[in-house]
Amino acid sequence: QVLVLFHKDVLHPLTLGELKMMLGLMKFVENIFLKFDTDQDHQLSQSEIKKIYALFDSVMNEVQMHLKNTGQGASFLDVNGFWVWWEIGNEDAVRQAVVVYAFTRGKIPSKISQVMSQVAAGSSKSYATRQDVINLFSEILTYFK
Repeated sequence: QVLVLFHKDVLHPLTLGELKMMLGLMKFVENIFLKFDTDQDHQLSQSEIKKIYALFDSVMNEVQMHLKNTGQGASFLDVNGFWVWWEIGNEDAVRQAVVVYAFTRGKIPSKISQVMSQVAAGSSKSYATRQDVINLFSEILTYFK
């Protein structure tokens, strides 16, 4: 897992493949911040993340399909419940809320209720750091080994 390679207590010789993956992920994260961190505060606000949504919605679809196909479930995008629509809005708004959750928490939600809790509570964390984005894409990469 890529994230393990960033942990300060992990000491082992890097393979060339690990080094390439780390550098690629770091460059990818930097490009996200260069393009979308419009106020250059080194954090992605929810409004900045919502601008990213169009780019990452298809990634979330692939993650959902992979998790369902491998029997791991993917209820975080099963948005058929009336209460989800009532609380958040149309399907596009629900999917946007999932992307915002994933970026601000640095992980894929396991259930739509986690996203709902964040929306209802107004989220105690409303921004994403570089580490959050690295965590998120490190998790996503583990699904597609």
